[in-house]
Amino acid sequence: MISYRLSKNGIGVLNVTKVADQYTFGFPCKDSDLDCSPYTVDLNPGSYRIESWGSVGVHQEPSENALLRGGTPGLGGYTSGVLNLNKQ
Repeated sequence: MISYRLSKNGIGVLNVTKVADQYTFGFPCKDSDLDCSPYTVDLNPGSYRIESWGSVGVHQEPSENALLRGGTPGLGGYTSGVLNLNKQ
């Protein structure tokens, strides 16, 4: 069993999905990067498989001109591993 929360109280949005024993931590921002908070996760002793996906892409600004900003679409990364915790 794990517990999790947003690290900055009142900033960001808790975006976590749980299916069986898998937790998916989604993008914790509201409308901008300024409304963002990292997650804090507390884990009990045990083994945990950690997977992380990242990407950079183009997003559309909400304006009359509908300008596109951001990075190059299609860039991203993936990593995984096992985290073994012996004590809390």
